[in-house]
Amino acid sequence: MATVTSEHPADRRALAGLTVDTANRLMDGAGCDAPRLTAPSAVGSAPDERRSDPQALCGVDGFSLPASSTGPTANVREIAPASRGPVWSCFVALDDDSGESARGRGFATYAVVQEPALVAGMKRSDAFSENSPVAGWKVSGFDDLHVVADCDGTDTYFAMEVGPQLTRTWEVPGSPGSSDLFAAFVSAVGEEYGCSGITGQRTATPVVDDEGGAG
Repeated sequence: MATVTSEHPADRRALAGLTVDTANRLMDGAGCDAPRLTAPSAVGSAPDERRSDPQALCGVDGFSLPASSTGPTANVREIAPASRGPVWSCFVALDDDSGESARGRGFATYAVVQEPALVAGMKRSDAFSENSPVAGWKVSGFDDLHVVADCDGTDTYFAMEVGPQLTRTWEVPGSPGSSDLFAAFVSAVGEEYGCSGITGQRTATPVVDDEGGAG
């Protein structure tokens, strides 16, 4: 499974290494012994942080964050490449009153992997299950934030890593949980990849604390 964060998202070199870091962490999590990738030492055209399109977050048509998670006037920022390769990721952050550390780690990071060696390595992991971790979806994976779907004949891994700006929203009653936000992402981007086993977004489920109240 991937954990992708950047303490300094405005650093071009760090941005260039975001996707490479995704791939390496996927291999680490799967116990894969393939050589690790190395980020370039200098990049002149790495993607800048930009304001997100409200209806196409991360460049995915129809994908957005709900106002219950961001607030009605949120300035949502993202870092994502202009085009998608076999290992693709998008870092999302809110330009709000979060502290520097929380802002640097952001709201969430989304990833899509179609690199055959990486996906095959993940599927060999003891933690990987062929049973679907998401009710109603024909997928396999680790849990409801890390799944593999058949996308037009290609095994495709989808992942979401939660940042502190997202966990902060769970203090607001009625805010959707991470699994619902992930399902919305996979439903939207999955259409572009031809993932027939993904059958749409689940209904948002508010976060509930241990005592049964909304978290």
